[in-house]
Amino acid sequence: MSRPTFNLQDQFLNHLRKERTPVTVHILNGTKITGIIRGFDNFSILLKGENQHFIYKHSVALIVPRKAIRDFDMKEHEERKMEEVVNV
Repeated sequence: MSRPTFNLQDQFLNHLRKERTPVTVHILNGTKITGIIRGFDNFSILLKGENQHFIYKHSVALIVPRKAIRDFDMKEHEERKMEEVVNV
């Protein structure tokens, strides 16, 4: 049985969600949506601001946290990535 892949995108979004960090999501058409990430999956992000927005990831150009990100540890991501390479 294979282990689920844990990627950098999921780790980043999950950190923003758990810390309730306000973000600005820049959409490919130039629209900016501000709020807090309430949830996400492989294809979409649920953002709560003045309104609730369901955003397809393929339409996202950039996600910018509105404050400094603390305790986001790249070491864990790198260790998991190395484990996947070794276990292939």
